[in-house]
Amino acid sequence: DDVREMMSVGSGDSLDIVVQADRKNEPAVRAHIRPGEARVLQRAPDKVDMAEPVRLRQFLDWARDNFQSDRAMLVLWGHSYRFAFGYDGGNSLDFIELSNTLRGYNLDIIGFDTCGLSTIESAYQLRECAKFMVASEINVPLLGWPYGRILWGLRDTPGMDPEQLGRTIVTKYVESYPGATVALSLLNLGQADAMIDPMRELGTSLALT
Repeated sequence: DDVREMMSVGSGDSLDIVVQADRKNEPAVRAHIRPGEARVLQRAPDKVDMAEPVRLRQFLDWARDNFQSDRAMLVLWGHSYRFAFGYDGGNSLDFIELSNTLRGYNLDIIGFDTCGLSTIESAYQLRECAKFMVASEINVPLLGWPYGRILWGLRDTPGMDPEQLGRTIVTKYVESYPGATVALSLLNLGQADAMIDPMRELGTSLALT
């Protein structure tokens, strides 16, 4: 469903949408999302372990080499498990592995279409990996982000900067669930270091309570 939403907009002159998806009982694929089409460019010979850091690194290298751009956003979508990302707790990509993998790619935004990853801990861990992080503090509905609405906003205003895009994602997400209890935050990772002292003071006060 998410890919179909992306296909409703598709890539254009100022936008490339590429995905790596590992669906149940099917080999992993890499596809370029065009209007009305998910054009498969690579197909794995068999199932792969998407929780291995090398799989994410290979995808990012492939995307960077084949779809060069001055700006880049990475969205990881699926399931989270405490401070790890992946299908389940026994097979997940923890935030140390994730931050080590993402360093050097100069991402503008890293987004999580998954539950409960908008935390101080995750923001601090990823502070050297991207300018902004978009994630939810609570559960995300099964339908996830409204990719069609988000991408139409980006296509209509291709010159928006990363902060404007992040705000657009948050707005479109909240608007797509009228009457529901949802949350999505745009965090400036450049300010993550400033959280250390307040968190230390909070931890000390709680310990003394």
